[in-house]
Amino acid sequence: MATIVIADDDPDAADLVAYAFEEAGHTVRTVLDGASALRLITELEPDVAVLDQNMPKMTGTEVVSAMRTHRPALATRILMITGRSHCEMTVDRFLIKPVTPRQLTLVVADMLRESADR
Repeated sequence: MATIVIADDDPDAADLVAYAFEEAGHTVRTVLDGASALRLITELEPDVAVLDQNMPKMTGTEVVSAMRTHRPALATRILMITGRSHCEMTVDRFLIKPVTPRQLTLVVADMLRESADR
């Protein structure tokens, strides 16, 4: 299965989403701020990064911008979760809050299928 990094400053939300992905057979790591997310994504080069837009230390947008300058992280698919009706960053997908763990697992499964088809 896939390696997924979840970055959300709400630990309960991050744990719930991580549990859903783990139940689907994925390897999951969670972090609670953007700077930690960037470090972990750079280190692990995961298949997918699920980023909350509003996080301390670095926003989801800032993490994506930094990822675009790090060649290995370019292969990581990005799902941004935002409270806005649009996403200003170039990401693979974005979802508008509120989202359920089921929605997230379905979207990530679709993203992984698309990656496999390339």
